[in-house]
Amino acid sequence: MKFGLLLMTIPLLLASCGGRVESEGSFFDIEGRFVGSQGGDTVFLKRVVDGGYEFADSTITSADGSFALTAQVSGPDFYVLHVNSLPQTITLVADTSQQIVFSAKLGSYDTDYVVEGSPESEDICEMVRRLNIVKRVNDSLGYIFRSNINTPNLEALKQQLDSIYYIYYNGLRNYSYDYVTQNPSSLASIVCLSQYIAPRVPVFDPKDDVKYFKTVAEALDKRFPDNFHVAKLQKYIEKIETAQSEGVSLTDKIKKGDKAPEIKLPNLRGDSVKLSSLRGKYVLVDFWASWSDVSTRNNENLVKCYWKYYHSNFTIFQVSLDNNYDRWKQAIKDQKLSWTQVCDHKVWNGKAVMDYGATTLPYGVLISPDGTVLRTGIISENLDQILSEYIGKPRSAPRTQPAQ
Repeated sequence: MKFGLLLMTIPLLLASCGGRVESEGSFFDIEGRFVGSQGGDTVFLKRVVDGGYEFADSTITSADGSFALTAQVSGPDFYVLHVNSLPQTITLVADTSQQIVFSAKLGSYDTDYVVEGSPESEDICEMVRRLNIVKRVNDSLGYIFRSNINTPNLEALKQQLDSIYYIYYNGLRNYSYDYVTQNPSSLASIVCLSQYIAPRVPVFDPKDDVKYFKTVAEALDKRFPDNFHVAKLQKYIEKIETAQSEGVSLTDKIKKGDKAPEIKLPNLRGDSVKLSSLRGKYVLVDFWASWSDVSTRNNENLVKCYWKYYHSNFTIFQVSLDNNYDRWKQAIKDQKLSWTQVCDHKVWNGKAVMDYGATTLPYGVLISPDGTVLRTGIISENLDQILSEYIGKPRSAPRTQPAQ
């Protein structure tokens, strides 16, 4: 999600503020401490502006890690705080005459901090805390899954892990929905809308949750009619609506019109096969795995579409996320998958998976005969309709001449 420069900081959000304000009027002060610092660390405060960051203040921590900063502000605005040249930042919403107090552990200041004296910064801090809980759960469950990927009860384990994940995921979504509904005119709601649990896994789905984006944009436009953060949000909403009308996803790493990234992987015989070797045909690049029951159901429909359009210049290039060769081979045989099959046995760490941004299974991308991306995020239930749009009525098998 990239509707504002602020969003560069969202995945690592960490805000802690507070402090005693010596200045009056258009200034705010931050008094803070980094636990674990022995002094000499440089703390930077920057205002988020259109095009990047604008320097506001900096200082050196004392022997116990404490510091004080002061910056001028004309009204509620976004600031970021960071230490030395580290990329991790803390996002704050500061206003005039606020006394912001901040404390954090130096080694994990973007995930372990406390902030007081700035209500919207306090709200962001709570968002960060909740988001990081879900991220840690997601990482732990992923580790358990990968550690047991060759066990016979993998599907049952996956269902159990998924049920645990969705308890935390739905809890975060409900909290976030409530926050933007109750605080639509808060700048912190922009941060809330921008949360990502993992790449391509937003808390607010642009397609299904556009009403929340609109609610916040309308409320903030009344409060800050000339604010560039609000303008960025409004432009992002326009992109969402355009994407919906064109049938594409904003979370796709590749999009319609892009040149399809090359894939070169071994097939069942161990021979390297290139995606480009199928140039001249409509190709569905489909990511799947034998351990995914959703992929199995998807393959049932793929088989029907494959044979329906077999004589219409269409084929399938399927990339497996299996890391067990025998299991992969058996699934291909059992499910009667007759098209090109490749796999590097790296599960989610394969280059093709990363190049295409496949973070869920199944995940399909339709490519034109000249190698251009036509559609992304395809599932087999919609494939017949999509192919009919590009190919038209499928051809029948060519007749052969009877023997003389």
